[in-house]
Amino acid sequence: MLPERMMTRIPDRMIVVMEDMNDIAYMKYLAEQALSAAQARMPKITGNLARSLSVVFGSNFWGIYFPDKKAWFLEQGTKPFTMNNLAGKTIPMWINDPNGELARQQGRKAKTRVTVDGRKQTLIFRKAANKGERKVAMRRGRLTNVPRSYPGAPGRIGTRSQNGRIAAGNVGVRWRHPGIQGRAYMNEAIEDTADIYGLDVDQVWLIDAATYPTATKS
Repeated sequence: MLPERMMTRIPDRMIVVMEDMNDIAYMKYLAEQALSAAQARMPKITGNLARSLSVVFGSNFWGIYFPDKKAWFLEQGTKPFTMNNLAGKTIPMWINDPNGELARQQGRKAKTRVTVDGRKQTLIFRKAANKGERKVAMRRGRLTNVPRSYPGAPGRIGTRSQNGRIAAGNVGVRWRHPGIQGRAYMNEAIEDTADIYGLDVDQVWLIDAATYPTATKS
């Protein structure tokens, strides 16, 4: 990855500044090549997020504009967190179902789709309880009182490592988002474009509308 110069906490564009350059047509061409490369790298469900990307360029800079914050989170990644905002809600979830097992379980009422990048998925629904809710369940042959599945409720540890420790992503609480691994698809697209055209690029700028003038005049 190219070194990144962060000018704002949540940027909406990534650019390369070319000193002593004054060729706006060439800058536009480079931006278009980087955009195509970034869109090809992105994971796609409907393709709408990839289509939201566009070029940004001027007489001495070129790059990618990404107005949807999800594009930035996918680029940079996110940390694990408990989804407390889901409490009390019924959540629709598209689950990867490559063999159609979930769809067969639901029968004719099953809703399925194939994402743009080729994944077969089935729609399911899960209810997230409010904090403190409990239910009666059968455990080891007898009824017992246990927490309902509210965000942060005790849950099963599905996977352990060979030494018996809890494996990464298995924190033992319910409705815990494992976080998103950063894809760096825009950074890599810009780096590859620079390499293809023999450009000496030492960093990318991560900016927004407020910090845009500062970067482009550097």
